[in-house]
Parts: sequence; structure tokens; C-alpha cells
Amino acid sequence: MSKSILSVIALAVIAAMSSCKEPETEVQRVPLVKTIAVKANGLSERRDYPGIIKPQDELSIAFRVNGQIKSILDKSGMEVRKGELLAALDAHDYEVNLDAALAAYKQSNNEFERIKQLYESKTISPNDFEKAEAAHRVASSKYQAAKDASGYTRIQAPFDGYVQNVYHERGEIVQAGMPVMSYISKNALKVEVFLPFCDYERMENLTESQMEVNGKSVPLKLGSISRQANAAQLYKAEFHIQPGEADDMVIAGKNCQVRLTFSASSEENIVRIPLSAIMSVNNEAFVWVLENQNITTKASVKIRNIDHDEAVVSGLKAGQQVLTSGIHVIKEGDTVKIMPAQSKTNIGGML
Repeated sequence: MSKSILSVIALAVIAAMSSCKEPETEVQRVPLVKTIAVKANGLSERRDYPGIIKPQDELSIAFRVNGQIKSILDKSGMEVRKGELLAALDAHDYEVNLDAALAAYKQSNNEFERIKQLYESKTISPNDFEKAEAAHRVASSKYQAAKDASGYTRIQAPFDGYVQNVYHERGEIVQAGMPVMSYISKNALKVEVFLPFCDYERMENLTESQMEVNGKSVPLKLGSISRQANAAQLYKAEFHIQPGEADDMVIAGKNCQVRLTFSASSEENIVRIPLSAIMSVNNEAFVWVLENQNITTKASVKIRNIDHDEAVVSGLKAGQQVLTSGIHVIKEGDTVKIMPAQSKTNIGGML
């Protein structure tokens, strides 16, 4: 019998044996998953935002009268103490007016004292006394106005600070109200932060605010917050740095990190879960939660903050079992098997 005939017979026998086997029943495989118990977030939530340090007071320095600049601190960045002279006008004309007003006031005062004595002795009529009294008030007002105008020719530093910008030079003639320099505070600093609406609407729940700069934490105090969002839909909040809390390296213009801590009401159920547990479909975040008999169900969550490999979310309750692995092959209502925890003494399952 040839080899080709034997090969044909062998194949036929194998085919017959295969056809006689009973069909294997398909075994349903139960997904093996990892879970974690949801941790409560301590009813508080922290958010970090970039901020910039700015002077709390930034003034445009201007004279209240017209005149020619006689002296001015013209070096930007110059440190100035409270009460030091920032700028002065040529006060000659104002001093002349003051001398004239003073002389008129003294004469009016003497005349009024004489009229008053006559009136008390009933030598003159009440009408004459009232006219003299009115004239004396006019002279007194003119003297006070001349005195004020003379004082307005000098501008002194309202607080310790720095000359920021200088807009005019000595010898120039300036009008009243025209800025001659900008001036910023030295010790009074603030931090400017821009917040989204989700944090803006709960600023009343703010419990702590601090600034991270130069490797140090500096406490802050909320000063003000805008009531209208900017073009980027962000709200500007200003936090004050308390005097003595910051060192000399904390200066205006420096960037920093601001950490805000909010209290959460018990109804919000703020909890922490691993990022690996969260899925997103159609811009909706959800997780798989184990119910009785290890059956999976979908639970929607709202992400409040991300901290490294964890997320702070609302929509869950502390103690719930959340899937952290195998989440992409799970369907609603699936029964799963929880992977046993790894033994600390049998790492790798070798024993």
C-alpha cells in the first residue's frame, strides 16, 4: 500500500474521531477586579491657584494746585519713608497770597472784635453786627483757602513705600490733578488670584488661605473679590499679607502659589478616590460601585479637585466599594470577583 493512500486513511480517521466528540460547553468567565473603600475627605477641600504679589496701595501722586515743579524724587525704585518730601512746586505766588490773606484776616478780626463790643453794649444795631460778622467769615475763609493752597505745593509720602514711575521733571509746569509720579507701598502687600465660578460661589465657606513662596507658607486674609467675571470667566480675589508675616524677599511682582481650604457641608459627601477609578463618557465622569452580591452599578461623580494620583469628588459616600482595575470591560449589572489582597509575607505568590 502506498504512502499516499495511508495518509488519506489517517486523515479520514482523525476527522471521524473529531466528529464523534461532544461539543464543549462555553464556560462563563467572571471578571477579576480590584476595589478600594471610599475615604472621606474630612469635610474640607483644598485648591491651589497661581497668584502674583502686588502692592496693597498704589497711588498716582498729583498736586492739588497748578504750578512749576521745584523739586521731585526722580529715581524710580527709590525707597521713601512716611512723611518724606516727594515733590514740591514753586510756592512764591501762593506765599504772597497767603501773606495778603493773613493781613486781611487780622484786620477783619480786630474790626470784628470792636463791633462785637459795641453790639454787646447796644451801641450798634443787630443788622450792622450781622454784616460785620459775615465780612469776618469771608476774610477767615479766604485766609484758610490761601493757607491750604500754600500747603498743597508740597507732597509728602503717605506711608513707607517706593517711587514706581516718574512722569514729569523739575521745571515743568503741571496742572492740578495731573499725575507726576506713581507710588507703591512697601510693607502693605496683597496677592491677586483668579478663581473659577465653582470656587467663587463658595467663598463664604473659605476656612484658610495661605501663600507658598520661597519655600515658606505665609498666611493670607481675604480682602475683596470681584462681582463680575473677566473675559476668561474668572473672578479676581485679593488676599492681604499681614504685616510681619513675610520676609524681605516677598516683594511686589513675584509669583507665588495660593492654597485655599474650603469647608464642605455634610450633604456634599466630599470623598477621595484614586484617579484610576474614574471613567469619562460624553464629558460625564463616573465610577463603578459594587452593590450586594458583587454586582456592578454606575455612579456619576463630580470632580472637585485633583491631588497627585487622587481625585476629590462628590456623589459618593464614605465606605462604598469602588472598582480601581478592569473598569473598561465592565458593564452595568456585571458580577465580578474581587482580587485578594497581596500577602505582605508572600510577595509575588511564590509560596
